[in-house]
Amino acid sequence: MDQMKDIEGIDILLSKLPESCHRWDTFNFIDEFKYQTVFDDTDKYDYINNIEMVIRDEQKKYWLKMLLTDVSGRISFDTLNGFFHGLVIDDYGPGQERRYKFSCCEMDIDLYFYCAKISVELLYP
Repeated sequence: MDQMKDIEGIDILLSKLPESCHRWDTFNFIDEFKYQTVFDDTDKYDYINNIEMVIRDEQKKYWLKMLLTDVSGRISFDTLNGFFHGLVIDDYGPGQERRYKFSCCEMDIDLYFYCAKISVELLYP
């Protein structure tokens, strides 16, 4: 997390989270997930896919809201509990059409997709 300074809201997020939570894999549960296709009238002037999701830590102390813009890839998980483990976000740097890659180490989830932009917000506490 600390090296991803181009993510919108990351500085505020890091200032509010304890240092022990400065890792994406701290947040192992998906509490909300919304996928939608919208018209992008700022960059592409075409329809793009966005994901808005709320993820939290196991202790239910911290919830993060993430907006992922211009998403492409695979997403499949067990809806029984929303648990996933080992969230990884790779940054391929500016100039890439889809700069960020999401993946996961969990066997019960197929999470492998790319997005152009990420914004984050701490919801609780």
